[in-house]
Amino acid sequence: ERPNTTTLCDYYAEKTVGANTADNQRILMALVLHSALLGPFSNYSTVPVDGFTGALTATTFRDQAVDLIVYFNGATKSANTGKKTGEAINFFDAGGLGATRDLKPSNGDTNSAQHIFFTHVYSYFGTFLGCSHIGSSKLPAYAGKASMYEVHKFMDLNAAEMGFFVDQAVRGLLSIGFTDSDAQFVNNTLDTVFNHRCAPPAAVIPPTAGPQLQAICIAPDCSLSANDTCSAYDAAVPPLVANSS
Repeated sequence: ERPNTTTLCDYYAEKTVGANTADNQRILMALVLHSALLGPFSNYSTVPVDGFTGALTATTFRDQAVDLIVYFNGATKSANTGKKTGEAINFFDAGGLGATRDLKPSNGDTNSAQHIFFTHVYSYFGTFLGCSHIGSSKLPAYAGKASMYEVHKFMDLNAAEMGFFVDQAVRGLLSIGFTDSDAQFVNNTLDTVFNHRCAPPAAVIPPTAGPQLQAICIAPDCSLSANDTCSAYDAAVPPLVANSS
């Protein structure tokens, strides 16, 4: 069992990857994200987990069709680039799933949307899971938006989409050796912080940014926060399909 004084990142960098080094913490964060997306693709997925397909696999979840890959491959205008509406961005533009299966953020093009997206998420997860080497060259400090609502708002995620992603992320943790209690802790934290519509502002990552809107599940079927602040959020609008041309 993991000692209470040891963070999830530091513990599983050693348990799963082999030693608690900066590079292994980066590998662990890649495993957390890539497993959530792809399922049991790597040699590190040593624990069989039922229902673990990866979040990019189209499925039916809670009686609703879910196909999350459209938010990653540029098929929908769902990325927030700072404009009033979403834009279509292909987050697999530099190596695609091949690089992802190799536990790399990209094929090496550091200016690509893929590289920037994946490395940002490594840093976010690394902070979230308490990596002691956050801020090193291997695992830089998170430099993206502090509001997860702002990052995701043009995706207009519903309860089934959000639920399936969290479900696969947790199954991914179990597959790489996280204990049930540690995986459930992550599940509960993700649900509490991001999974309630109209949630009041909260300081998450980086905490120095102060309270920010954090709700990612914003469609009408998402559970309403007990302390809802709906007036602080823009009206949710489903993303448009990107032109095939």
